[in-house]
Amino acid sequence: MSTPTSDEVRVFSQNVKFGALSDGRWEEQAGVIRDSGASVVLLQELDTITNPAHRQRIRDDLGMELTYSLAVTPEGHKPAKGHTAAAWDPMIWELLKVDVDYSAKLHHSYCGVHLRRRGHPVMRWSKLAGREVEAAWVFISVHLTPHSAEVAMQEAQLLISRVGRDGGLGGLAGDVNHFPELVRDIEGAPDELDPDFSQMRSYNRASRCLTRDKATDPWVANEVVGKKLRDGDLVDVARHFAIIRRDPSYLGLTGRHGLVRVDQAHVTRALVPALTSYVRCDTASDHYGIMFGFDPDEIDKSELFDYT
Repeated sequence: MSTPTSDEVRVFSQNVKFGALSDGRWEEQAGVIRDSGASVVLLQELDTITNPAHRQRIRDDLGMELTYSLAVTPEGHKPAKGHTAAAWDPMIWELLKVDVDYSAKLHHSYCGVHLRRRGHPVMRWSKLAGREVEAAWVFISVHLTPHSAEVAMQEAQLLISRVGRDGGLGGLAGDVNHFPELVRDIEGAPDELDPDFSQMRSYNRASRCLTRDKATDPWVANEVVGKKLRDGDLVDVARHFAIIRRDPSYLGLTGRHGLVRVDQAHVTRALVPALTSYVRCDTASDHYGIMFGFDPDEIDKSELFDYT
């Protein structure tokens, strides 16, 4: 995997696993995130984020500002736990807007932030306005449903529109819970090309694989979520580096038990030429953290657009 450089902007995503702020694991996770140099952090499974003391701990431990989105609890059911959050370094970023407008439509939730990089506005030409306007950086913490690839694909469709809401600059990252679009032209990529389906739980196989005609047929990964994100002009960062650098190590699994690269980062086309690194980070969770870096001076402004 590529190593981050000192002049990068870095975005870190972590599914912390339920209970992290109560059972002591958060301290190690926060340390890894701090040491990473990330200035934007996207978190999932923050089941105790409704506790004000826990929210303040995250702010204090990361040295960042924080916003969050709550998973919706149907009336008469146990409280939902799939809350998401986004944090940012206020010395680098200024918050313009929080986007949780349609979060309740997800099985879990999403939490988006629209940011301005202090001292470095990104201007784009707007046909609608007939002049240059500022494009915000949009970063979304996502947690898609684990129970159905087809339903997760619909959730992905919603998130594609949210990423493009302010000019097409940014991306989403988090627990996508399903297969990405697999890489088939790099020799030696067993994590993606030949997962050991026999080691997967039956419920994960049922939700993440194509339906078989017969019980004796082999299991086949269902790539519908990854392909839908691709069709929304989002680029899978790990897949991007694996292909251009001919290096399958970028494709390592991120779900320790599910045996799939379920934690993913997908960026808009404007950000692709600016990408500089992608790393998988070992933390005190059942998911690896992932982080990508980019040089904001290298974005492709021709890929920015008006949202209509």
